[in-house]
Amino acid sequence: MQKKIVYRVMADWDSETRRWTVTSDDIPGLVLETNTVEEIVDCLQEFAPELIEQNCDSDGLDIPIVLQANYATRLLKSGHA
Repeated sequence: MQKKIVYRVMADWDSETRRWTVTSDDIPGLVLETNTVEEIVDCLQEFAPELIEQNCDSDGLDIPIVLQANYATRLLKSGHA
């Protein structure tokens, strides 16, 4: 029986390019750039199973993923732009 593993995926917001950069130490070869969190999930659905099957000890059929999104911004008091 195969041990269940959770694959951790990091998404970092780049305020200059206004895009998410997505990587994972657990899924070798995973590097994505997207515009939205929804696109991250869509791309993971499309690309992660094959990468996991090729590079990890998994059949890629049942893949628990934890997505951690890091978003930093500045909030300005109204009227102080």
